[in-house]
Amino acid sequence: MGSKIIFLFLLFVTFGFAGQWLQGRVVKVSDGDTFHMMVGGKKQKIRLSGIDCPESKQEFGPEATRATDSLIYGKEVKVEVVDTDRYGRLVGDVWVGGINLNKWLVAHGYAWWYKHYAPLRTDLADAQAQAHKEHLGLWVNPSPTPPWDFRRSKRSRSRW
Repeated sequence: MGSKIIFLFLLFVTFGFAGQWLQGRVVKVSDGDTFHMMVGGKKQKIRLSGIDCPESKQEFGPEATRATDSLIYGKEVKVEVVDTDRYGRLVGDVWVGGINLNKWLVAHGYAWWYKHYAPLRTDLADAQAQAHKEHLGLWVNPSPTPPWDFRRSKRSRSRW
């Protein structure tokens, strides 16, 4: 009986918000693809869906954080929740003043399309291709390191 209750709880936590829209004011931007917002008096941590911004110690990481901060900090945003990640963050598409933040960051060279987690997001693939073609943001470098490779290299170096 106990394992059934735990399973149902985990199922609710994982899928409880998926498909919902949340609206609230952004109170903290952690990095280019993660922020906190107040929803009904409760702080929610949000991770942008389908994209991955450079890490803070990576080239263009601080610029990605500043771009996100300048677009959403202190503003009302709407989040279309699509998932909950392994860290308990709600994952979704974010809208501010008619702009899809996820796509905007990719289109301006502040983020990669995260193909592994969003293979069907052709809007993000197209935005990335255009930013790359125009050498915007991180694409000024002919061969920028994606954040997932950057994180992997840091983990493997720390083991030695």
